[in-house]
Amino acid sequence: MKEILLYIVEGLISVLLTVITAYLIPYLINKYSNDKNKKMLLALNDVISNGVKNIYQTFVQEIKGTDKWTKETQEEALKKCYLFIQENLTEDLKNWLNKYSNDIEAFIKGLIEAEIYSLKAINSKTVA
Repeated sequence: MKEILLYIVEGLISVLLTVITAYLIPYLINKYSNDKNKKMLLALNDVISNGVKNIYQTFVQEIKGTDKWTKETQEEALKKCYLFIQENLTEDLKNWLNKYSNDIEAFIKGLIEAEIYSLKAINSKTVA
């Protein structure tokens, strides 16, 4: 019973964080509305989007919906995506992130989750 409750709470927290993060980029763009910050946020959004799509196409798509798609492989996909993004951030973006975020890894992983959530929402509207 305790494990089920913990699983439900973890799921709810994950969904809540994802939804909150989905609104973070637009909020930040409005809050920090000078041209440099807008440019950085849009560039970061592009890198995040490209990372999620790349890992989906090269890793997730093949195993999702099979017995190989486990919590461990989901975590592996997140790690792969985070590494892809780290490798594709420009020095300017890295410096900008260091200026505005205390925990860059958590921030980027939140943006990854938000991008996944957004893509799922778009796909569910397309299918419906």
